[in-house]
Amino acid sequence: MRNIALRTLDSTSKAALVGDLYRIYAFSLAEKSGFHWITIPSNVDTNGAEIFDPIKMERLYQAGYAEALQGPKWSLRPPGVIEMGELLQDAAVTHQ
Repeated sequence: MRNIALRTLDSTSKAALVGDLYRIYAFSLAEKSGFHWITIPSNVDTNGAEIFDPIKMERLYQAGYAEALQGPKWSLRPPGVIEMGELLQDAAVTHQ
């Protein structure tokens, strides 16, 4: 039962985060401002037994530092957003 509750909480948290990204993105479009976000790389383990784990925090810091040295990999749209031009191009190809 505990695993189901933890997975539900994890899914809900991720959905809320994506929802927040979309709200911020929509606000940035309405205000004609930039939108940039970055995430922890998927190959970095973020699971931990404690809320604050100094060893885990050091690993996260080092991963972020290594990413920064390579230059940030900003995303300009939230996950799943398709540019209108791409959408229209796909539609044009489909209707030919």
